Formats: sequence, structure tokens, C-alpha cells
Amino acid sequence: MTTYEEDIIDIYYNLNGYFTIKNIPFSAIEKRAGGKGRGEIDVLAIKVKDGKVIDAVHAEAGVSLTSAFPFTSRSKPEIDESGKLLKKFFKNDAEHKIKALIGKTKCRNITICGKFDKESVNRLKSNIPAFEGKILNLKEKDNKIILKIKYKNIIKEIEIIPFCIILKEVKKLFKEQNLENKHFQDPRYRAIQYLIMEKS
Repeated sequence: MTTYEEDIIDIYYNLNGYFTIKNIPFSAIEKRAGGKGRGEIDVLAIKVKDGKVIDAVHAEAGVSLTSAFPFTSRSKPEIDESGKLLKKFFKNDAEHKIKALIGKTKCRNITICGKFDKESVNRLKSNIPAFEGKILNLKEKDNKIILKIKYKNIIKEIEIIPFCIILKEVKKLFKEQNLENKHFQDPRYRAIQYLIMEKS
């Protein structure tokens, strides 16, 4: 089932000229101990020009309204958003599914999360190594965190964006594209129109 956050991410990329697919199921290449042998890509966004894919984004959403990113469960420390980053982008076989869909096009990795606080970066620095990942580079830019990680000889860059930034951008795009008063049947688009009206 699609979450509200996934719907907004989907709309964000659509408004930016991307074709999107949500909740793409895939089977693991190898069954792992304790695993279900399957997974799901939250949003795959593809921009095409002249019949060629010029950009591709693998976006994963994990948003908490009450806890700052990266959240760690006090009662179950293994439940940690830092560990989920490695699971979503390194440990499962999403990359093979993406290649089957769009070929060898390089895919950007983005995770949409809850709010940051002043300790978010420090928690990532301490928690990623605890899950056997090595941070090669970490920088903060435009209210985002860009993280380069090495995990078992695989290196990937992950862009971490708070959901509030995506929602703010969607509202801005609605105004820029004069969609505020257009009649939509899609309840997701109508909800955004109401958000804009309430802010006015």
C-alpha cells in the first residue's frame, strides 16, 4: 500500500518532468537467512529525452513525525534508520530490478526521511559503522545530507532529504505551474491545493 509520503514524492518527480513507478516488487536473487526473499522499491523516477533515459532516481521513504533522523528504537536497537539505509541501497537486490527495467543507466539513490536535528550527522557517523558500513564522505548542503558509503566493496552515494523539503517544493511547483485552481479528480492533487489555500 502506498503511503502519503510516497504519493507526495511521486507527485514531486512528476511535476519535475519524470515518469514514475511506485511500489515495485522484486525477488531476491538469493534467499537470505531469515529473509522473505522479496522487497519493494518505493519510487523509481525516470526522465527521458529524445528516447533516452537522462536521469533515474531510486527513492525510498521512511518518515517519522515524532523522531529526528536517524531514528533508533530504544527497546530494539537493531531497528535503526542508519541500518535501513544499508539494507535498502546495499543489502537487497533492488539494483538488479532497476537494471531489468531501465538497463544499465546509473541510478541516483535518495532517501526521504523525517526532520533533522543538530545531532543527525553525528548519529549517522556513529551508527553507519555499527552496521558495518564505512563513511567515505559526508556533507550537508541545502538542508540535505549527502552521504558516500562503502559496504562490502560496494560504494554508493545517498542523498538524504527531509520530507518537509519535498512537500515545500511540491507546493512551490504547484504555484509556478499554475495548478492551484485547476480541477483535479486525483485526491492527492486536491489535498495539495487545500494545503496551499490554508497557507494563503
